[in-house]
Amino acid sequence: MLERIGISLDSRINVVDLDSGERHYFDNYTQALEFMKGRRGRWYLTTPGVRGLAGLKR
Repeated sequence: MLERIGISLDSRINVVDLDSGERHYFDNYTQALEFMKGRRGRWYLTTPGVRGLAGLKR
């Protein structure tokens, strides 16, 4: 039902490089933080939850 209005549930943690758009997905915060150790640049860590679907026509 949520997909019809452009929303989906995501249980993964998403780590995004804000400069390149590179994305990595993890099952828990420990994995995500371990991945981010020593990385340079502007990284954004998302929480699990609701997200919009790409390509949604409004």
